[in-house]
Amino acid sequence: MANIDTALTRSEQDRPHRRRSVIVGPDWRFSPPGSRWGAFTISFQQLRAVAKKSPTVAAILQLRIQQLQLFARMPRHKGDRGFEIVNKNRPGNPSAQDQRVAEEVREFFLNTGWRPDWQRPDFANWVAAIARDRYILDAASTELVYNRIGTLQEFWPVDGGTIEIQWSDRYIPTTRYGRQLDQPVAYVQTVDGQVETEYAPDELAYWVANPMTDVSQGGYGLSELESCIDIVAAEILAIQYNSNYFDHGSVPPGILAVIGNFSEETLQELNVMWETDVKGVVGQHKPVALAMDDGKSVQWIPMKQSNREMEMGDFLDKLRTGICSVFSVDPVEIGQRMASNTGGISNSDNTEAKIDLSRDRGLLPAVDWLERNINRSIMPHIAPGYEFRFVGINAEDEQQKVAYLNSQLQAGGITLREWRKAMGLAEVPPGAEDGAWLDAPLNPPALQVWMQERGMSGPADLTQMSEAQRGALAQGPTDPTPQEVAKAWRWQWSQGA
Repeated sequence: MANIDTALTRSEQDRPHRRRSVIVGPDWRFSPPGSRWGAFTISFQQLRAVAKKSPTVAAILQLRIQQLQLFARMPRHKGDRGFEIVNKNRPGNPSAQDQRVAEEVREFFLNTGWRPDWQRPDFANWVAAIARDRYILDAASTELVYNRIGTLQEFWPVDGGTIEIQWSDRYIPTTRYGRQLDQPVAYVQTVDGQVETEYAPDELAYWVANPMTDVSQGGYGLSELESCIDIVAAEILAIQYNSNYFDHGSVPPGILAVIGNFSEETLQELNVMWETDVKGVVGQHKPVALAMDDGKSVQWIPMKQSNREMEMGDFLDKLRTGICSVFSVDPVEIGQRMASNTGGISNSDNTEAKIDLSRDRGLLPAVDWLERNINRSIMPHIAPGYEFRFVGINAEDEQQKVAYLNSQLQAGGITLREWRKAMGLAEVPPGAEDGAWLDAPLNPPALQVWMQERGMSGPADLTQMSEAQRGALAQGPTDPTPQEVAKAWRWQWSQGA
């Protein structure tokens, strides 16, 4: 043991106190604020413009934002979506102190601060703003505001497109607040090329979902939208092409060929009749009556071919499928019914299976990313030793658990006491005098054996039990109704069990 301690001590003495690896290139370490926008071919403003024009990207963003907002509230019952605050050391057995702290911290998150403020977005709107920047820019930013004694007071969503990571050791603060900092400037907010705000490392939470070790990336992430920007641009151009076909089409639908020896006066009359009676949307499909002499005819020669030759529908399906694959969303989940058999992230014909797989591949990682960053950047400043958790992610699994326990209860595989324990409830209901009756099985044959072993010859012996106990045993195998299960969950939540 002494040799190990000596080796560790020597290793610590020989080891440098700072990293030696290059994290970012020299262009980032010696560049002034505002250089972020010229370093990449696609700016944040361009990414946002593309996201607004693409209907597929807009549908995906709306879907994920709405799904994440369902977790930005208090759960209404056990198994419901929401968030909770638990002690890291005893998450399943909270004390009275833990419950008090959890209640205060929950209110802090719901109001995004210790006190409500009508100018500050609530937790659900904060999640929406963070999620949108996460998928479009991969730059989710939150300002942490402290009071005079250094306690975190509130947090605000910040435009991630205006935040730059400051790597330079030679950086000289330009704002009065930045010059007063006793810490190095870690982030800079630049608006229209002008430095507006400078942040210390603990004053801004800058979250990246897809980090890269590329030194030319400057520590910035690569968003899903930027990863499939070519496919999204192709979709926008394809939709614009189809729209121009109807709005600005310059090629005539066809040519009316007049065969035979017609006089100029007859041709003029034909043109006037065609302009007044047939041309335009209103005149479509109107019959035309012409009196023709022998050897003379009129023939229609179409100029525009059907867009099916370009297989435009199949092309758009492939583009949408590619975009959805990058965002880990099945096209079915955003209401896209594919005209071709291009499939999605799942080859199953079961719509429910596709949605479940899309949720597991896309929604759950996003929920986990948000939870990890909250625990890393916010929780240590307001409640050290406690953890922020999203709950109710697998609500369907909770329903399957209840169905399985109910079947075991009916078959006599478990007792009411075991059922309540598995559901997370107190083994003995509130107000019950004796919990011995909870050990009786609800299966009739098993109930008879249980009564015989305890010297109960028949129903007369049930008079020794309370009215509620006799009723529970006399009813036989009953399946708890959803209302009863929900009532038990609400009681458990109110008791903090």
